Amino acid sequence: MTKFVKHEPCPKCGSKDNLGVWDDGHTYCFGCHYYTPPVTTIKDIRPMLSTSSSNISLPQDTTRTLPQACVTWLKKYNLTNQEIINLDPVWSESTGLLIFPVVHEGVMIGWVGRRFKHQGSKYLIKGIKHNFTKVYGRGSTLVFTEDLISAVKVARVCATLPLFGTFVNSLPSGYTSYKLWLDKDKQKSSVLQCKSWQQYGYDMQPIITELDPKCYSTEQIKEMLCLQENT
Repeated sequence: MTKFVKHEPCPKCGSKDNLGVWDDGHTYCFGCHYYTPPVTTIKDIRPMLSTSSSNISLPQDTTRTLPQACVTWLKKYNLTNQEIINLDPVWSESTGLLIFPVVHEGVMIGWVGRRFKHQGSKYLIKGIKHNFTKVYGRGSTLVFTEDLISAVKVARVCATLPLFGTFVNSLPSGYTSYKLWLDKDKQKSSVLQCKSWQQYGYDMQPIITELDPKCYSTEQIKEMLCLQENT
């Protein structure tokens, strides 16, 4: 558990003592909500994330010190500090990627990167996506989302599984119903996939919204799910 150390001036809003500093290096401004993650070097990261037999590894220059652009992007979706810490994001300057390790039973089986610098695709995935089966949140209904950030937001309300794509290849057992909440441009795919699973007797419904799930507040997500239950 981290411990509070002291107050300092905030580099963003200029307040004299609103910036809290913790012993793991992370800071948070109680005035403007400026945030910097824990300061850790690659030597600290690698022992925590032992690699799998498939030789999945992080870039050599990985660090937990994130560029402000990455922090701003995460905060844009109103993630809490604890939610960000739980995602354990790291930064690689050589690739320009904000990386989210995918860990199973203490072993890193892959990672998902969101590009902020350099040329290349917006997202990069290392590892076998079908093995990325971590469920976020709890509940009798399981919601599938396209991306990780959307899954974290929806997990505040119910169980959620990010697809890291757009297709549901299997339905985890133990749930009474399933929902597929893709981005609006995948509306047709959402409906067709749900119909495909319904023909086998599964209770699976699409959720169609104007924005991505991660763009909504917790209360709005609750409303979306309630509306879906009543349709």
